[in-house]
Amino acid sequence: MHAAQIYKSVSLTWLVTHDGNAPINGFFVTHRYTNRTITRDTVYRLTTEQGNVLQIDNLAVGVKHLFIVEAENRLGRSDPAKVEMTLISTGKYIILS
Repeated sequence: MHAAQIYKSVSLTWLVTHDGNAPINGFFVTHRYTNRTITRDTVYRLTTEQGNVLQIDNLAVGVKHLFIVEAENRLGRSDPAKVEMTLISTGKYIILS
């Protein structure tokens, strides 16, 4: 999985290398962020027609973001692919670390 950061947004892309012996029906993408007091999960459900790209906007700065992608077919879900990052503000720019 690859994450490209653009200011307060991230564009996630992933490759499908194996379908688990059954056609893939879609993908679950979980965005989890944690600050000092809360952890919040948002789950996106994508069909195969929507492809293997998701852009998430308005990300909080200065907190850890975890993105998890799982493929789903009639046999269940795949092992998760994960990317973790922190967005840090430096005035005009946001740095991905």
